[in-house]
Amino acid sequence: MTPSFSQTGQTLFFSSNGLKGLGRFDVFTIQKSKDGNWASPINLGRPFNSAYDDMFYTYHESSQTGYLASDRPGSLCNDSIEGFGCFDIYEVKKNMPVIVPSSPNEGAAAPER
Repeated sequence: MTPSFSQTGQTLFFSSNGLKGLGRFDVFTIQKSKDGNWASPINLGRPFNSAYDDMFYTYHESSQTGYLASDRPGSLCNDSIEGFGCFDIYEVKKNMPVIVPSSPNEGAAAPER
């Protein structure tokens, strides 16, 4: 879901809730080799992912900065419309430490929907 492709690095970024992750939708990356084959997906870990929905990741190559939308706690929007989550935009720098999950339930528990 929400794919984004980096031509320079031959890298596809996408969100999925069907692979091992920290919460609901997590951001993953997969690289295309020179022979055209795709590697296995890798969970980007924290701070890219949380126990909530993390989606719509895009990477700005020249600034080495990523942006994603997430419904993490502390949203600045008004979530008074029941059934609609509030997604804020988060910035993630390439030099930030990445913590790859060791289990699908690592981190805070995701809220019930």
